[in-house]
Amino acid sequence: MKLDIEEIKKLIPHRDPFLFVDTCEIIIPGEHGKSEKFFSDDEYFFKGHFPDNPIVPGVIIVEAMAQTAGIVVSYKLKDLKKNQFYL
Repeated sequence: MKLDIEEIKKLIPHRDPFLFVDTCEIIIPGEHGKSEKFFSDDEYFFKGHFPDNPIVPGVIIVEAMAQTAGIVVSYKLKDLKKNQFYL
């Protein structure tokens, strides 16, 4: 099951500019998923990391993985009344 941004926003509380998942494919609910994020050339963190050679900071990559984990777990538990996880 591939989730779009609106479905993702129902599962985790993160919002721009700190939402680092555009789509998430649930492979095994509660266990396995993969996400995608498109970073534009004008992202705020590229101004200093690094101006002539933009690289996504490692902490943002780790945060994107944590958001993916939250989506995958929340998707499995989506029928519960309170299913938002803060990692």
